[in-house]
Amino acid sequence: MYSRRVGGKVCSFEASGGLIHGSLVMQDRETNTYWELMKSVGIAGPLRGKHLKKLPAVKTQWRDWLKSHPKTVILSVNGREDSLRDPYANYVKSSKGFRGLEAADDRLATKASLLALTLGKRHVAVPHEHLVGGAVFSLGGSESLFAHRPEGASLFRSTRAFLSRGAISRKRGTWVHLPSGAQFDPTREVWVKGRGELPRAVTGFDTFWVTWSLAHPETLVLTPKGVLQAPKRAKPVPPTTRPAPSKELRWF
Repeated sequence: MYSRRVGGKVCSFEASGGLIHGSLVMQDRETNTYWELMKSVGIAGPLRGKHLKKLPAVKTQWRDWLKSHPKTVILSVNGREDSLRDPYANYVKSSKGFRGLEAADDRLATKASLLALTLGKRHVAVPHEHLVGGAVFSLGGSESLFAHRPEGASLFRSTRAFLSRGAISRKRGTWVHLPSGAQFDPTREVWVKGRGELPRAVTGFDTFWVTWSLAHPETLVLTPKGVLQAPKRAKPVPPTTRPAPSKELRWF
């Protein structure tokens, strides 16, 4: 999720009708700038090169959200609040991306589901399969990444991720942040009972390898066995036919 405020303007975003690497390109009505969501950056128009500010957001199932937020207001479109049909069912089941798009980088399968984050100038990705019940990954020095997904979580459920200065270890089945003594509550997915600086929540993408890797070919893949470095010579990025919504925007 991104803030609508960009460069001092409050913008109204809508789908542009185009994709890059199988991922949405949005367009704002105020400046007619096109935005690549996977990179959170303007790629054509007056605000080209400007970055969108990420906002904390949670993807979860309605029943789980309602337990914590019983007074939630729902957006109704033409009198409907829900769709009886999942328009993305076939796409999710497919082993390929949009219109047969495949990952050029074979470190992971094209449709491997994962948590992807931009941490400063680094792009990292962690396959969902390694995050069930929680996992810790070293980022160098004293910094580490902790991420958690519940057992049996829906593909669309947000992964909770935290940056930590200092070690996180599992003791008697409980994740503990050693510098503060905080414990991770897997039900609420928060750190509790700690003192001092706690692990800091960070926002990323729960997405597929094909869309993330084509947008960020230099991504580091984190696994329990270590870091999978980006290949020195990646395969050529396969072309994708996309509708061009504007002469000003050139797809690449």
